[in-house]
Amino acid sequence: MTTLIAEVIAEDGVILHAESHGAGIPVILSNGLCTTCENFRPQVEAFVAAGAQLILWDYRGHGRSGSPDDPAAYTFERVLSDLGRVLDWAAPGRRVVVGGGSFGGLAALHFARRNPARVRGLILLGTGPGFKNPAATARCHRACGGSG
Repeated sequence: MTTLIAEVIAEDGVILHAESHGAGIPVILSNGLCTTCENFRPQVEAFVAAGAQLILWDYRGHGRSGSPDDPAAYTFERVLSDLGRVLDWAAPGRRVVVGGGSFGGLAALHFARRNPARVRGLILLGTGPGFKNPAATARCHRACGGSG
């Protein structure tokens, strides 16, 4: 199994820990908040055996990624940008399956909505659009082509 580990540089200079395991259809999994890519470590062998390139990473402020002091460096927009940078490193120009658990699934949903040409599928684990406000949920469903 081919494993690559990198320090990916975010657009604002923060160093992001990223890993690529195997070759084949690229699949990136994003963890929940306050966890790290180690949560998906048990899945590496199975994804690689199934013919996937499994990409794991740590959000800024998590695990082996850099932790900026400025609270303004921690926004959802930064998460999406960082996710894109990791994909630029691991699967440049390729369509990928994006997924994750909890907050990672939310990030996958938003990344897919903003970058449909770059996404070939979703893996969502215990996640949703991120709203507890019924009106906001309905707007999200309409924007994603659903009803509500």
